[in-house]
Amino acid sequence: MTFMKTIYRSKEGKEKIIKLYDSQLARLKTPWKDAPAIKSASMMNPMMAYWITGKDKWLKRIMLPMAITEENITKDIYETAKLSIDYVRVKTGMPSNVDGELMKKCSAPTLVMAAEKDCLFPGKGVINRAKDIIPNCTTYLLEGRGHMNFLTDEEKKMIVDFLLNQM
Repeated sequence: MTFMKTIYRSKEGKEKIIKLYDSQLARLKTPWKDAPAIKSASMMNPMMAYWITGKDKWLKRIMLPMAITEENITKDIYETAKLSIDYVRVKTGMPSNVDGELMKKCSAPTLVMAAEKDCLFPGKGVINRAKDIIPNCTTYLLEGRGHMNFLTDEEKKMIVDFLLNQM
């Protein structure tokens, strides 16, 4: 059995080892069954390189599958992503602690907007799950966009109108 092994030093100087066997690599799963696993997996090597070197070029390579285009990586998005990658622990399958049966009891009007090409939470999966577990749910697919994207003026208006209609 072969494996990929990466050794790196954390910012605190502690040595860490990541070891993934071929069988684990083959079973890499993303939060939603229809998520393009290759995009999530393609972020792994740049992330390890970023953790080892702290270099900007690796951070941008991590972001690109989420942003779809470099134009979507603004200074604010870059800084937010950097802080998230540096300090936040992301749990696979987030939000895995959502209980569908409890959500079915939620009667509040809910707007769910999800990005079609989101490599972490693909829009179609998010929208299907939302429709299944949230009774009073309005959904909108952000077509052609990834995890990092901008809303159009029409989409911003949709949010405002949705909120105003709840008053």
